[in-house]
Amino acid sequence: MAARAAAQDTPLVLEADRIVYDTRARRIEAVGNVRIRYRTVRIRSDYALADLDRQEVLIRGNVLLEQDGRRFAARMIRYDLRTERAVASDVRTVLDGIYYRAREVELRGSVVHALDALATVCDPAAPLFHVTAARVTVIPGQRLVAEGAELRVAGSRILALGRVEVPLRERPAERFGEAFPRPEVGYDATSGLWGAVRYPYRLGDVAGEAYVRYNAILGFEGYNRLSHPTWPLQLTIGILRDSENRTYEATEVRYAPPSFRPFALPASASLTLVAGYYRERVTGAEGPRLEGAAGLVWDPIRVGPRARARLAASLRAALYRDRTLIVPATGLGLTYRLDDRSSLGVSYSRTDVWGRTPFLFDAPSRADVLSVGYAYTTQELGLGAGVVYDFVPQHLKVTGSLRAEIPPDWRFGVALTYNATTSSFEDVDLTLEKRCDCLGVSLTYRIVRQELFFGVTFTPSPAIPANVPSPPD
Repeated sequence: MAARAAAQDTPLVLEADRIVYDTRARRIEAVGNVRIRYRTVRIRSDYALADLDRQEVLIRGNVLLEQDGRRFAARMIRYDLRTERAVASDVRTVLDGIYYRAREVELRGSVVHALDALATVCDPAAPLFHVTAARVTVIPGQRLVAEGAELRVAGSRILALGRVEVPLRERPAERFGEAFPRPEVGYDATSGLWGAVRYPYRLGDVAGEAYVRYNAILGFEGYNRLSHPTWPLQLTIGILRDSENRTYEATEVRYAPPSFRPFALPASASLTLVAGYYRERVTGAEGPRLEGAAGLVWDPIRVGPRARARLAASLRAALYRDRTLIVPATGLGLTYRLDDRSSLGVSYSRTDVWGRTPFLFDAPSRADVLSVGYAYTTQELGLGAGVVYDFVPQHLKVTGSLRAEIPPDWRFGVALTYNATTSSFEDVDLTLEKRCDCLGVSLTYRIVRQELFFGVTFTPSPAIPANVPSPPD
């Protein structure tokens, strides 16, 4: 049976095995296989009672609600037809790849408010890692805010977190794991055996990260970083490391607004401004630096049915106490798809250096590079091979990579660079990864550089999709 009722000129449609309409009380009671449609909302349940005078619907019994692609399972929902506000109890849902369970949830527009909630990217049946909170606010695609939060591992409370905010704009499920303390362990010839902890925190609306590392040879080092959520400003104070693993002290302010499309061009532009004072431990050089960098990356250009061209350009300029540095760079690449799994690529890039810097950590190298490569990729296997020629030192290099998935949850990888001109390996990196539900553990050994790194990451559990409520009919 079906029934229709007017609600602010928008029809409320109820279908059920049995429908009773009380004309005096202006109530509609639906029992058995209930289906409700109202504006963008679709609901399925065992029972529903619509009060037309109060413009309110009570829905209970195996409730499934879908609105704007979001799905919720609940024991009971009270839905206000005038304000489109829903209050649900005993709720389960998955938003942005993160599983939530809550005693009570309020839905108002796209914002979700939950009380006595649990959030995890692990198997919800027995989550290895999860967060409980007195109150959680989720703005899908933007951010998650948990208040009165606690971090729990294997069911035991590890840490009281207070207020936690997780950005959901990029890789939301992975960012969920990054919002909590993460250990790191490694070894390199300069530092010896080392251990570190990254600890995210907040000062009001400002996001912070404290990093502390202890090296068996060099002792303690670390930094503190603050980022403003509205203004693209970042303040870093402490000891940092460059791409060659050399340490330097820095007090630095960085301004990096989101990329934009200038003058309606089919390209993305970026801008970064950096100001700070630095001191290098290796060279003893110290002083201020003011730097600006701009980049432009064109959208892929179609060249025939299987080929795509890429074009990019950048300019970096830095001012020091007694010198300047200007670094222009350009790049052009062409990718040709052989089939759905393999492709050929050729690219050319050039980097020039005008002036000089007193530091090693930001010293660029002039380069004039032509490279040709082949790539083969499937879900289980990835292969790559290439030839690179740098016209500046006149070096010919051969590169190769292998990624193999080993059932059930292992991954093995090799990446190498061989300099044919000097007859020596520049890099040979071995990686072994193991995934246990939502926890990823990786071990990387860089043979040539004599570096060992042990890392822990959090990725969405493959069991999460099974806990997504089925869409209502």
